[in-house]
Amino acid sequence: MGVVLDALIAPRIAAAYGWQSVFGLALIPAGARLRDLFGRLARGEGRGEEKKLVDYWTLLRDRDAHWFAFTTQ
Repeated sequence: MGVVLDALIAPRIAAAYGWQSVFGLALIPAGARLRDLFGRLARGEGRGEEKKLVDYWTLLRDRDAHWFAFTTQ
């Protein structure tokens, strides 16, 4: 969605105000997203439980995990 909006809006802003304004305007949602992300991390949200080494070995024994790893390359 962001790429489509950039393709439609960015050239018009650049023509009216210059390319520096396009990047400056793009910093607003990027900054808001970073603030949201770091705020969640500071509050301890979104981390989930810590994994143990046994959990990784369990995953490696699963045949489906090998198949998915093979097909994504």
